[in-house]
Amino acid sequence: MQKRYVHLILAIGIVSGCLLLGGCKNTSAPTDNTSNSAASQASSSTAEASETNPSETSEAETRTLTLSVVNMCGIEIGMVAVIDPVTGEQVNLDSLSNEESISMEANWPLSINEFQWALYNSQGELCIEGKTDISTAETAAVLVLTGDGNVEKVEEVFQ
Repeated sequence: MQKRYVHLILAIGIVSGCLLLGGCKNTSAPTDNTSNSAASQASSSTAEASETNPSETSEAETRTLTLSVVNMCGIEIGMVAVIDPVTGEQVNLDSLSNEESISMEANWPLSINEFQWALYNSQGELCIEGKTDISTAETAAVLVLTGDGNVEKVEEVFQ
């Protein structure tokens, strides 16, 4: 299992496609202090990415980041959603099967240190909403979802 886990993490660094995932079948919140749960509806899960006006961010003030999510919680995530740091709009990605990952390249504004994400179950219901401090990420940020039949913990790996 650990070998498979290491291979998945290494594969994430290579894979560049979409951003995050979504959903889970259980609504239990992660026990990690960096993640927050919310019982709000999917339509109300949009939030501002920063106090700074997103339209004021120029390309010269960005860094290229690969943002990835790995599903190791034993269930299918119905959908992953993220908040675009430039527009502040919610972007819905794809579903994520167990032991799979999804990644996305992003030109991330240097002034925004929080990455906002949400997970939805296969019925489209919001399960977990979280914020991750990516200020230490130089080239990549990986969220590893772990648990046994639900999302119990979100581990963060930065490169």
